[in-house]
Amino acid sequence: MNVIELKNVNYKRQSKDRTFSLEDITFSVREGELVHLDGDIGAGKSTLIDLILGIREPDNGSIQVFGSDPGELKSRFLTAAMPQKLGSLIKNVHLGQLIDLIESHYPKAQDRVASVLEEFDLNLSRYSNKLSGGQERLLFFALVQAGSPQLLILDEPTIYLDTRDKEDKIAKRTTLRNHLKNFVDQGNTVLLVSHDPDAQAFFQPTRTLMLENGQLSGFNENEKSFTDKLDSGLINSIEIGRFHWVYLLFKHVKFNLLQTLQTDQKYLWLTFIASFLWAICISLAAKMGSSESSSSLYTIANAYSFYLAMTAANSTGNIVAEERQNEVLSRLIKTLPLPPIIYLSAKVIASWLITSLLILTMLFTTLICNVLSPSIFPSLSGGLILGIIPYLFIGVALGYLFNKPKSIQIAALMCSLTLTVPIFARPLFKVLEGVFEIPGKFNLAALIGDNIAAHSPIYHYIQLILYLGKSPEYDQYFWLHLFWLIWFTLISIFIALWVYWRASKMEAKA
Repeated sequence: MNVIELKNVNYKRQSKDRTFSLEDITFSVREGELVHLDGDIGAGKSTLIDLILGIREPDNGSIQVFGSDPGELKSRFLTAAMPQKLGSLIKNVHLGQLIDLIESHYPKAQDRVASVLEEFDLNLSRYSNKLSGGQERLLFFALVQAGSPQLLILDEPTIYLDTRDKEDKIAKRTTLRNHLKNFVDQGNTVLLVSHDPDAQAFFQPTRTLMLENGQLSGFNENEKSFTDKLDSGLINSIEIGRFHWVYLLFKHVKFNLLQTLQTDQKYLWLTFIASFLWAICISLAAKMGSSESSSSLYTIANAYSFYLAMTAANSTGNIVAEERQNEVLSRLIKTLPLPPIIYLSAKVIASWLITSLLILTMLFTTLICNVLSPSIFPSLSGGLILGIIPYLFIGVALGYLFNKPKSIQIAALMCSLTLTVPIFARPLFKVLEGVFEIPGKFNLAALIGDNIAAHSPIYHYIQLILYLGKSPEYDQYFWLHLFWLIWFTLISIFIALWVYWRASKMEAKA
């Protein structure tokens, strides 16, 4: 029974320094094997692993893992991969938080990581956020076994295990070998990638494949053919209930919140202080500027809607960008059985909770300034909190378009300005009518200004706020504003999904 099957896989990329390619790669790994993939540094072993995991896409050819596409959830539940170390894994979180997140992807995975670490006599504090290279390597090895996989893909598992203490080095490498031997004896499969010259003698693989000049050699010509079918019992034995996905969503929301609170503490404090000062300034301006023709709520609605749209988009964009900048964590998450809808929804919900707290802070400040009536506080806060949802999805798109927080801040500001400017079109055209003495019968301000404003989602957001606050400036078109905002929310979700899909495809084709 073949667990991994590749047939005529080709992959070619051109860089400034060299041309890299994999040519006509065909091989299979059977159930219960420990296969060693050897080759010089830069031969393409890690790239081949990325193709098997579905992180990259081949130019042509066929790849199957457990009889399915490697990117499908059912194969990812049975597969785990330990990548090479590219940087710090837990620089933005505590160890316990990371372990909790990884284990939440698999039913009945609790304490599985701890049990593997105990085999290596490695006792780590759950509050650790700095590990040595060897400790992080063993942590990787433990994390990828959280779901009790039936296929382990290990990319250079012995690097960083070499220490000055010769006995400690031998003990760790021996424990690793014994663990893999027991793993294979239970009917599981291992693909071990290493250029270590002692790997073949030490791990005693079933067979060794050599990758040289983009071509593979050393496989047995008598292997089962690519068309052999995998016993579907493994796949069909995976039963995941709906509660698991709800629980997984909760865990990712919690992880995103913790990651934001621990990484962006200074930024969050500055945001809340700036929002508090903004609320005071707008409240005082609304109080002094209110008259029979303009209520204080109208001023607040205009100022808050622009500010909250910008803040919501920036918040979600930062959450996305922070994780993308941690290449190690981002890569690990790509190999987990995690539906994109849960992954993206968790980021939106985490940002929504943070921005909602910001909204309540601003409204409480306005209430204290005696500008709003306490009776409209519940409905007004509910309307403001629900109205930011589409801008959260705009933030997801910004997070995948731009990697740097400063770029996201500028983009969020420009998006908010673009959506807000049409609202002031009518007052501007009124000024122009007076300056150029345009006859009133043309009503240029109403003709152009109102039509432009009607196409801005922030205009409809403002009108719903005025409706909830029972302001005299409300224009009495409740259903129009509500349906327009629903439509804009759906468009924002579509844009976010398209940008995410585009970014994923570009990364897979890189």
